[in-house]
Order: sequence, then C-alpha cells, then structure tokens
Amino acid sequence: MGTSEMYEPEQERSHAERRRSIEPRREIDRGTGPQVPHTSRDRRSSRAVTPQMGAPVADDDRFGFPLSDKQLEACLRAALLEDGAYHDIATAASVLSARRAHATIVARQSGILAGIPLAVAAFRLFDSNAALRVDVDDGGRVTDGAPVLRITALSHAILSAERVALNFLRHLSGIATLTSSYVEAVRGTSARIIDTWKTTPGLSELEHYAARAGGALGVRRDGLDFVQIRDSHLAAVNRDVTMVVRRARELASDHTRIEIACRTPAEVRSAVAARVDVVLLDDMTPAHVRECVEAASSRVYTQVTGNVRLDSVRTFAQAGVDRIAVDALTQRAPALDLELEFEAF
Repeated sequence: MGTSEMYEPEQERSHAERRRSIEPRREIDRGTGPQVPHTSRDRRSSRAVTPQMGAPVADDDRFGFPLSDKQLEACLRAALLEDGAYHDIATAASVLSARRAHATIVARQSGILAGIPLAVAAFRLFDSNAALRVDVDDGGRVTDGAPVLRITALSHAILSAERVALNFLRHLSGIATLTSSYVEAVRGTSARIIDTWKTTPGLSELEHYAARAGGALGVRRDGLDFVQIRDSHLAAVNRDVTMVVRRARELASDHTRIEIACRTPAEVRSAVAARVDVVLLDDMTPAHVRECVEAASSRVYTQVTGNVRLDSVRTFAQAGVDRIAVDALTQRAPALDLELEFEAF
C-alpha cells in the first residue's frame, strides 16, 4: 500500500447603563447575587456517541465549548495533518482496513478532565461508524486507573487518531487540574480565579475553556468590548490616570469596558473617579492589595494580576479582591497523565 492509499478521515449606552450590565455579574462573583450552581466534579453518568445518537459535545455543556462543528473538524484536521496521521505507515503495515478493535483511554493520575469533545471527534473523523462511551465528561474528576473514554471502531481509526486525541486531552486536562487547585485554595473567600490572555497561539479559546472546566470564572466571556490600559500606557502619559481614561472613553464605543493597571491607592481613587470598570493590581503584596481594595470602596471590580503562586493565592483572596488572574493556568500547567489501552478483536 503506497502512502497515497493510506487511511484518511471520511470526508449606544450611558456609563450608568453599562455599569448596570456589569453589576449582576459582580454580585454573582461576590456571592451576593443569584448563584450559579457549583458543578459537580463527579460527572460519571456515561453517555454514548454513536452514528445514531450523541455528539462530541455533551447536551449539558456546562462550560461553553468554544468551537462549532465546522471549527472542531478544521482544528482536528490541522492537528492530524501535523501529526502525520493521514500517512501512518506503522498503522498501515500492522492493521487490515476492515479490522475492528476496542480501546479505552485511562487516567494514570488524579485530575480534572477537559477536551473530551476533541478526543471523540478525532476518532469519528477516521471512522464515522465508531461507537464511543464517555465515562467521565469535561469538568469531572478522575483518579488513577479510572476509565475515561471507551472506543469501538476500525483499528486503523483508533491507532491513527490516538496521539492527537491524547495530546488534546492531556494538555487541556492539565490546565483544568491546575485551575481546580487554585479554585480550591480560595474556597470560602469572595475571590474568583480567572485565567489570562497568556495562552498558546491557536489554542486560546480551548485553553480558556479548560480553565472554566477547572472552575475558573473564565476570561472575558461576557460579550463586552474592552480596553485594557496597562502600566506601560500609563508610563507613556506620565501616569495621568484621568487623562488616559478620558481619552479611551472618547475613542471607544459606549458599551466598552475600561480596565486599568494601578500601582498605588491614589491611582485607584483616580481610576474610580474616572469611572473605570476594572482596576488591575499588578505585582503587589497582599498588604498593598488590601489598601487598594479599600481605596476602590466596592465601586469597581478589583483584580490581582501577576505571578500569583498556589501557596500565596489565598492570602491575596483574603485581602478582599474580587478576582485573581493566574497566568500559570495556561502557561505552566503540567499535562495530565492519560493513556490509551488497545485491544484487538
């Protein structure tokens, strides 16, 4: 069989109005408004995905899987092409085209899952008649040895899609698992964990999704435009908070949310007076954060940013901040150990 014959997949508002739109979310974040139900980590109700029923994304998609069906297919085809799955010589040499098999993806350590729709769709791209059973869905907790996904399909479909399915699952589940550790560390405080824009190019939406599966609030999923005035922007205008916020308001549309990085309580008070929506407190000590939170007087969101470690995140939360943005979630999360066990008929 030549490489060309190898297996391929089957073919306008006021500021007050804008603040009113933000305040309900603020109440939820602080725990004073209508509560969003906590997602159970024991998502062990199996679901089937076959040619007759089911889909890669669960019907009760709790975390907002970000890709449409077409986007999901395009994402996977690009990944499979990069992996060499379309010209898999080892599989072509060892498997007859009509041979079917069972396989199970199994957890080799405890963690939180994310990426199940990608794994399911990867196998179905190579065999549209594949039958799969999802034992633990995204957001669910697994332990060492727990079965995650069972596949019955053409042998070549399982083997050719294996690496891509596992790579997505391992990477995204690693993010969800680390996120869950941060969320647990601040439990009982009013602070919420949020991920950042420090993501892998091309995978940003999926990485944000994985953080949500781990319990993060999710980075800017509220449909509002935003302008973020960073510390370097303030340095360019000699730290004139009032002027730069006024100019941003003039240039942006009415519904735009304004975020600004502040270094001192005085800058926070200036930002509040300028009617910003979010104050970013970057690379501060917990004591400094507490001073700035008091200066904000609950009139704007306060968000800690910077290198926040797992062993220090609760101290920042206890300073009274609304949100804590953790870049480690999408930059330094270790992959969750998962493997595929193959069983030929």
